[in-house]
Amino acid sequence: MLLKYSVDGVIVASSTLPPGFTEECAAAGMPVVQAFGRVGSSASGNIVGCDNLQGGRLAGEMLRQRGYKNVAFLGGPQPATSTADRLAGLRDSLALGGLAPSAIVFGHSYCHEAGYTLMKQLLRNGGIDAVFCGDDVLAMGAMDACRDSGVQVPRDIGLIGFNNMAMAAWPAYNLTTIHQPVADIIITAVELLFAVIDRSTQSDARLFECSVIERGTLRPR
Repeated sequence: MLLKYSVDGVIVASSTLPPGFTEECAAAGMPVVQAFGRVGSSASGNIVGCDNLQGGRLAGEMLRQRGYKNVAFLGGPQPATSTADRLAGLRDSLALGGLAPSAIVFGHSYCHEAGYTLMKQLLRNGGIDAVFCGDDVLAMGAMDACRDSGVQVPRDIGLIGFNNMAMAAWPAYNLTTIHQPVADIIITAVELLFAVIDRSTQSDARLFECSVIERGTLRPR
């Protein structure tokens, strides 16, 4: 469809691109910028995203500081590079305390249903005291599963999300999360695409750092 309408350039908002996508666009003379991607994952080299490894490390550090020992990872689709990097960052941080994830589960998508179903599974299996969810919507589904199971957050189990979407601050969730600077990523992706179209730059890659938003789903330090 993009080739049919002869657009000047395209921003793809996805952590994973289909095989051959950027090569086909390049052959047609159509610049591509990948937003929310991983450096080195696009043949065009034009990447703007957040440092998911660093974000995962922040989550692990928060959990270690609060004394959690049995941490589960509840992620989005396993093939997504963002999921892989957030899990890798968590592993790195937990390893500093001689720990490793007690359980790892992946959802079919970043949706409430996946978070709810996977959290029910984790609760049935037991042996965890905290969960790092690779997305806020997944974390909200997980929190609702805890409520329906009579498990109190954060008294019985700690939860931390990722993205800092607006709903995370709602009183019903009050979710501690890792902030992804979405607005900065979008603006920079647009500016980079204009620069590539104008040929003022050949290719560029930029990753923004994440930060912690502390709310009420982890126990105090």
